[in-house]
Amino acid sequence: MAATLVAQEEQQSSLEELIAFSSETGFPIIAIASGDNCPACQKLKQTIQNDAEIKRTLEKFLILHLDVESKEYAQWIRQHPTAGKEIPQLFIVRSDSKELFNRIGSMEADELRKTILTGIASAGRPISEEDSATIARLAEELLSLQENEKLIEAIELASKSTSTLRLAVNSYAASAVKLRNLLSEIQGDLNSLLQKQQDALERWSELSSEAKANQIANTVETIRRLEGVKVAANSLSKLKSSAQSIPEVRTALADNADLPR
Repeated sequence: MAATLVAQEEQQSSLEELIAFSSETGFPIIAIASGDNCPACQKLKQTIQNDAEIKRTLEKFLILHLDVESKEYAQWIRQHPTAGKEIPQLFIVRSDSKELFNRIGSMEADELRKTILTGIASAGRPISEEDSATIARLAEELLSLQENEKLIEAIELASKSTSTLRLAVNSYAASAVKLRNLLSEIQGDLNSLLQKQQDALERWSELSSEAKANQIANTVETIRRLEGVKVAANSLSKLKSSAQSIPEVRTALADNADLPR
């Protein structure tokens, strides 16, 4: 696993590469800043090396070792300032850049163990680079449909892509966060669309004959295509209720009940 490779000090990637990999895959970063001639730093390293549970848990992180005299540390500390200059310094950062832990000074084994266990519990689920790419492709397809106002098509695509959607659950990888946010936007847009159709049905007597014919066609098509789609269930139920109250629409729905979706 990539996290295990990066965790080995001799194979540590550059700061930019590590952050990019974290963002892509959802692996959290644990950064340890230390310096030369620092007994507390050496003690922290020994604690990590000698505690099997700590070492096992650290395999779930990307580990970043920082020398406090380095350019990388200066770059890191601008984004994650500390309350002082004491070392060692320990940081746990989620893949979406949210800081989960920031501590200066030495730590005993029990405290360190508890800290990293709490950190990993709050860090979300990592995904592979391949899964990240799969999620990103679905997000791009959905975004294109949203931009072209093809909301029902977008919801249909999402409903057929449950295996990809499951990959994004509880992950803070950039592609997963983007997909979840996009789905939320599309659902909101779809609810607004259904509300407009419902409003039109409630103003039925005010519509022209042509407008009524168009609304019947739109309502029947919308209900037919979204029937059984969970994310649209609440708004669709309201639309169906309004549709059933209008004889012409109710008849059209009954005539189309057996048509394939």
